[in-house]
Amino acid sequence: MRYHCDMGVKENLKRIMDERGISQTELAEMIGTSQQTISKIITGATEASRKLPKIARALGVPVTDLDPLYPIRDPALEERLERIYEKAAKLPASGAQALEAHADTLIQLYRQVPDQEPDQVD
Repeated sequence: MRYHCDMGVKENLKRIMDERGISQTELAEMIGTSQQTISKIITGATEASRKLPKIARALGVPVTDLDPLYPIRDPALEERLERIYEKAAKLPASGAQALEAHADTLIQLYRQVPDQEPDQVD
């Protein structure tokens, strides 16, 4: 899918932890998980998205600082956006650009929703 990727999450998490001088153990304690879980997120051995809101709050950053694509991980929204891009690919160039611009606008608007647990966003 066009936007569903974890590229950068582990790098961003490691960078922010380093900037704040927070160890894996400290972060784990801050969010109520194990150091091993934090290690797996940093090495990319596990999906981080369920824990990102808690991690972001603990680090004092917006969740999008960890994963710029996080707001569109809502499976229903992601599926709709994927359909938009599939349809855009079948249009003449000018129509495809217009449709993609609208999708990009929707993504930007969705990113303005305050960071909350995904199931709490209305």
